[in-house]
Amino acid sequence: MAAKIESLIVQQRPHVVVMFLPNGVTGHRDHIAISRATEQAVLQSEEKLMLSHYCTFFYASIPHYYDYCADSAPTGAVPVTGKVNILNQRKTKGRALHAHRSQVYSVNRAYPGVMQGDYGVIGQYEYYTKVRPDGIFEDIQESTEGIPEIEFC
Repeated sequence: MAAKIESLIVQQRPHVVVMFLPNGVTGHRDHIAISRATEQAVLQSEEKLMLSHYCTFFYASIPHYYDYCADSAPTGAVPVTGKVNILNQRKTKGRALHAHRSQVYSVNRAYPGVMQGDYGVIGQYEYYTKVRPDGIFEDIQESTEGIPEIEFC
């Protein structure tokens, strides 16, 4: 799986790659596997790309998710380092989550009501942790001045 992802990274040269936290957010083994494979692919792609084509690697996060789902919380803290305003994309995100009928348990835990069509429970922001900007592992620390708004484009 990592080889396929690496091939796509080398061919497409994305500026940003976003993946689940290493614990898969919910502890789901498929999410853990894709997270590990993607991180491995990012590292391996750097052996083939010029430095100027390295991507910035982020983990997606759902703040306060673990307040209600302590059973799947990560063992170490993963601070949020940026947020993206998705106010205009909430309906699209809601429909995408709604389409994942096999994930009803996880979706209901993270976004109670979405499976019943209530997209208003989706917040205004998506939250991320910058792990590896342009091929350099970053010492991840939360901002003392709040979470800065970032753009991926």
